[in-house]
Amino acid sequence: MSAPRTTSQTRSGLEARWARRRARYDRRRAGAGPDARLVAAYDYLRGALGDTPEPRRLRVAAEVADHLAAVAARLAAEQGL
Repeated sequence: MSAPRTTSQTRSGLEARWARRRARYDRRRAGAGPDARLVAAYDYLRGALGDTPEPRRLRVAAEVADHLAAVAARLAAEQGL
């Protein structure tokens, strides 16, 4: 049986997950079309929401929805829609 993880180990794991998530988002967003950029933003924010503690999750979910709507509006404007 493994030893319980300390706060520093948990924080390091969380920070590593965020770094990988950000790198993946940046790679997918670079040079991609509007649809792929919107999906990349969705995936990034979905992961961020998954790392949010339960008491704050509803508020963060509302912020994520607002951000996705803003990204979609910006992409539509770029496409002249």
